[in-house]
Amino acid sequence: MARTKSIEAHIRDLEPAERPYSKGFGRGLSLLVQPNGSKWWRFRYQHNGKPKMLSLGVWPDVPHELAEQRRDAHRKQVATDFDPALERQRVRNQKKTKGENTFAAIAEAWHNEPDRRELKAHTRFNIERRLKIDINPLIGSIPVQDLTPDDIRNVIRTAKARGVLDTATRIGKIITAVCEYAEDQGMASHNVAAGVRVAKIVRKPPAKHQAAITDPEEFGELMQAICGYTGRSSTTACLTLLAHCFCRPENAREARWKDINLRTRQWIIPAADMKKTLEKPRDLIVSLSDQMVELLRDMKKQTGHGEYVFPCQSRGDRPVSENTLNKALHTLGFKDRHVSHGFRASARTMLDERLRFRPDIIEIQLGHITRDANGAAYNRTAFLDDRKAMMQAWSDYIDQLVAGNKKVAAIGQAA
Repeated sequence: MARTKSIEAHIRDLEPAERPYSKGFGRGLSLLVQPNGSKWWRFRYQHNGKPKMLSLGVWPDVPHELAEQRRDAHRKQVATDFDPALERQRVRNQKKTKGENTFAAIAEAWHNEPDRRELKAHTRFNIERRLKIDINPLIGSIPVQDLTPDDIRNVIRTAKARGVLDTATRIGKIITAVCEYAEDQGMASHNVAAGVRVAKIVRKPPAKHQAAITDPEEFGELMQAICGYTGRSSTTACLTLLAHCFCRPENAREARWKDINLRTRQWIIPAADMKKTLEKPRDLIVSLSDQMVELLRDMKKQTGHGEYVFPCQSRGDRPVSENTLNKALHTLGFKDRHVSHGFRASARTMLDERLRFRPDIIEIQLGHITRDANGAAYNRTAFLDDRKAMMQAWSDYIDQLVAGNKKVAAIGQAA
């Protein structure tokens, strides 16, 4: 103890000079005294015949006894052909890489990959929004290599707690994709999200049937109400298109002028826009009835200069939202009775039961995978003439229901 105090006192008495100088303490340990009075411990050694030097800290934060302990530990490393200076540099580089490879930084790189830049504008917007609002505030600053499955589960559960189950699922998919990208790019040793079961975390409640009116008289009242809607004319037009074409709501909302040919009277919904759960999505041809051609010609005068047939009112580069359509139906008095997705059930029921069209033709037009007697899926042009006649008959039937005529003769072919 007395020796330690004596050495510490000796170090304290070392005065600075005009130039830095060193004071040796044996076995490679020295103290560098700077002109400003600071004193730095140094350990000098040789590795592979080359002189090396390693900093052991600043006195008095690192007293002489601790400096000796660090020197002795490094001497043992050198004796085993281990270079402590090289190891320190490796650790520093690793920390630097970790700092650069945070989840937020990798997510940005993933999102800006060339193939992802080809995504639809509103899809990219939604991903950016989820990253900014839901994901990065919780895990964005964490190096992806240090990310744990519990970190990811926490992000998903946070969204689930807000009651936005679909959003929670999308968040899980985004995180999984980013972690997979990090592994592919060598930024992480493995995909930490691979073992996270998003569906199990979210655990959606049993699917509820979409509210739909299938009674002809009530459906006629619904269509009369839509015709008299006093909101935006584009909302009325979109709901009308949904009713007549009975496509999925997202396909109607996201309808693009480039996919519609009024001369050939066809709207081709690209396979990429079809339901993602389909086994092999394919283009869907929608034959446009006289009524729909007229409606779209009117809309072209209003929105033909843009990408979408039914653009969002606040942002023309995005389509109208599904909430806008359902809110309009609520305003018209059909809350809990009919939703935007319900037009599909309405058409399926009445085309079969009232107009007597063949169920397989109806299912093909609904965009469902329908197979022939040999088990092969019908192609996109199957029964196109029959489907064209069916679409015109359906529009005519709707007009008659709106006019109050419920006694419409069956014009399809029974199965």
